[in-house]
Amino acid sequence: MEEFAFGPHEIRFDFWRMENLQMLINFILVAGMTLAALMVFFILKTRITFSGKLPALFFASGFFFALYYYAFMHRAGVLAGIAIIFGQGMGFLLGPSLLFFVKSLREEKSKFIRPYLIQLTPYLVNWILISLPLGLNLIFQNWFPDYSQVLADIADFTNLVENAFLIFYAYLAYREVQKTEGLVKQSFSTLGIEDLSWCKTLVYGIGIIVLTDSLLSIYELIYPPVELVLNPGLIIAILLIAFFAILGYKGTVQAKILLPDFLLEKQQPSSSKSITSADSLFSEKQAKEAEIQLIEVMEVEHPYLDESLALSDLANRIDLTDKRLSELLNKHLETNFYDFVNSYRVAAFKEKLMDHSYAHLTLLALAYESGFKSKTSFNRVFKQQTGQSPSAYKKTQESALQKASA
Repeated sequence: MEEFAFGPHEIRFDFWRMENLQMLINFILVAGMTLAALMVFFILKTRITFSGKLPALFFASGFFFALYYYAFMHRAGVLAGIAIIFGQGMGFLLGPSLLFFVKSLREEKSKFIRPYLIQLTPYLVNWILISLPLGLNLIFQNWFPDYSQVLADIADFTNLVENAFLIFYAYLAYREVQKTEGLVKQSFSTLGIEDLSWCKTLVYGIGIIVLTDSLLSIYELIYPPVELVLNPGLIIAILLIAFFAILGYKGTVQAKILLPDFLLEKQQPSSSKSITSADSLFSEKQAKEAEIQLIEVMEVEHPYLDESLALSDLANRIDLTDKRLSELLNKHLETNFYDFVNSYRVAAFKEKLMDHSYAHLTLLALAYESGFKSKTSFNRVFKQQTGQSPSAYKKTQESALQKASA
């Protein structure tokens, strides 16, 4: 217990008193709803395509989730009813929407819009049978009282079903992210702001939060909550708010990732499927000649120093089509465009690190000089190819030089 002077009087303040915790949670919930509403407005206002607007659903779900628990704490039946009508069962909507959003990064909407709408059937059924009756009961009190009580009694079980549904779709979305990342690496030497970290954060975050919510639902089946402030559901609400704050930050820093057509605006990535000898676009002799020409261009012209180098750019330098260059890399050199180009950038960084004329530059400056576009991509690629961080590699090389000169 601490004493604080406040004007002419002294007051005692205990932060951990229940009313103070409730005030703090109120602030978090209101701040979270404000953030979610702003992100929904931003996405709907700035994104043109239907798939580009889909992330608004995730922020809207967070808004209604926070609104429900705000109403729950203040015994506001009308607000709770509105939150239930528009927010309950969102897992059945978010699951297919998450998968559709990731798919839209590399496929046209026309190919899967119908399957997407069909997969929203569970959400429609849930809304008619559960969300609407529960919401109307909270708003008007005497509507569907017996039915609503039955739904309330099995709420934890239906929540687990909804969570299992969402986890399944999060897994499918994760697989789509992996496929998309592989396709991007077939055509682009740097991911930059076009990397999939926003999508990965979205998929991982939803998975973690849903798993936590499932565990808390099981806990509530065993130990029903009695405190308003300490209700386990509030933990999920606060986690959601923190998660959406991260998404909002990454979405503004990597604003282009919120527009999933970015891959469609450029050359479509080459297929990552293996190419059989029967499908080969040129003979082994031709492939060897193309390989020699490719290596010569890389070592003499240093195209990898262009941070935005794409497959089509390099193909033009050696007078090959994109498809033929992709085959050369995938089949004959057993690599992809992204790893191939970045191996030269790593080699260039190592060379500059040992060159005394570059001693005045920082590691990051050397990375930029070697063709890397960002610190994050540089660190990730360097560690992937060497097994060490750039700073650890530098220390290893300096130690080896000292031993050699001793």
